[in-house]
Amino acid sequence: MKRKTRPRTRKERKRQKIEARIKRQKIEAQRRTEKNKARTKRENIITTSFLIGIFVCIPISGYFAYHLLIPLLNPTIEPPNLTTESNKIKAAIVDQLSYTDLMANKTFVDEATSILQEAGYEVDYIDGQRVTVEFYRELGIKDYRLIILRVHSVLGENKTPPLALFTSEPHSTSRYRYEQRQNQTTRVYFTSDVYNDTTKYFGVTSKFIEERMYGDFQNATIIMMGCDGFRYVGYDLLGNEYYWGDMAMAFIERGAKVYISWTGGVLGSYTDAATIHLLRDLITQRKTVWESVINTWKEGHWDPYHLSRLQYYPQEARDYKIPEVEKYDPG
Repeated sequence: MKRKTRPRTRKERKRQKIEARIKRQKIEAQRRTEKNKARTKRENIITTSFLIGIFVCIPISGYFAYHLLIPLLNPTIEPPNLTTESNKIKAAIVDQLSYTDLMANKTFVDEATSILQEAGYEVDYIDGQRVTVEFYRELGIKDYRLIILRVHSVLGENKTPPLALFTSEPHSTSRYRYEQRQNQTTRVYFTSDVYNDTTKYFGVTSKFIEERMYGDFQNATIIMMGCDGFRYVGYDLLGNEYYWGDMAMAFIERGAKVYISWTGGVLGSYTDAATIHLLRDLITQRKTVWESVINTWKEGHWDPYHLSRLQYYPQEARDYKIPEVEKYDPG
């Protein structure tokens, strides 16, 4: 066996120690390099896995956000299945005003019902307690060909649109949250001390009619007996005066044939008398919309306190006559 020779001189021994230390340092440096490479590889794997996870999770999260969260923020409205046993042509008297004893008018209800029934209509009477947000939501799918809205209505701040139709449902911030955020429902209340009612109620705006109602009105005639059914006046190319407003446009956009209402405020006694006269002209005597509206005004049925009268929308409905019941198209 070959034996290692010891350095003969002190200088050689020192050189040998230096070489051994350099060798150890090289080995340690090589180990550190390999260790760093391994750590870097692990970090790259983790980073890549993280990025892949993000790219996978984003579309999955988007899917769940669209299909789960969005319906909660903007709830879809599915119309209920309503079956109609009668094949008769239907009319509705929506009497929200009857919710307060002060505005209840049984004489009006009886006369209006009689006029419609004599013409062959099947009449549904909806008393004030049943006039809720959900009632308005379903109004367009009940197949009414004539709807009388005996309801309070009110404009927004500074007498500006949108117009809101009263319900008899007390207002709450915890109900109809989506509709409230979208200004489809609003808080309404009586401004006159005469009613002795400080309760805040839900009101439905023209946006509710356009966006949250079920169905459409299938060429129905809408008579809105409340205040400010029309807010603006315009003139056509021939200089003829016409009226319009957000609620009128909403009902027409939703499929109604003609919308008749007041050009300003109106007291209950005036709107009741004027509507009875209007119904006799429209239904019993079968006059055109224009003839019926003008004749009602000429016969003194207008509001002298608010200087308001009945008008109609759109202009194209001027010569429209409500069909006789037997001539209605069932489709």
